[in-house]
Amino acid sequence: MSQSGPKTTTENRAADGAQCEPAAALKAAFTFKDVDRLHEVRDELRLQAHLFRAEVKDRWDDAEVQWHELQKKLEPLRDAASRSSLEVGLTARLLAETLRDAYRDLRKAMPR
Repeated sequence: MSQSGPKTTTENRAADGAQCEPAAALKAAFTFKDVDRLHEVRDELRLQAHLFRAEVKDRWDDAEVQWHELQKKLEPLRDAASRSSLEVGLTARLLAETLRDAYRDLRKAMPR
């Protein structure tokens, strides 16, 4: 038994994934790194929101609703000891993909 100290969040996730087959399937479906990247893109776009035209602003508002929905769906995955909620994970993956596409479209629509 190692005495290297408490496990990091990443190590805990890896340990959970090794013990729970649905968690392994979820990890193959999407990663928390993907969600972290979406968060970075969201923050960048939010900083430029004052430049958005009215049409783009409406699309931003729609994307924000989806962002909050994604965060709600991910909360049980991040906090739960068991990662057995594959359905929630797959739904979150689809929502994350939708957000990625929405953010890509928003970047294209932004004035340069």
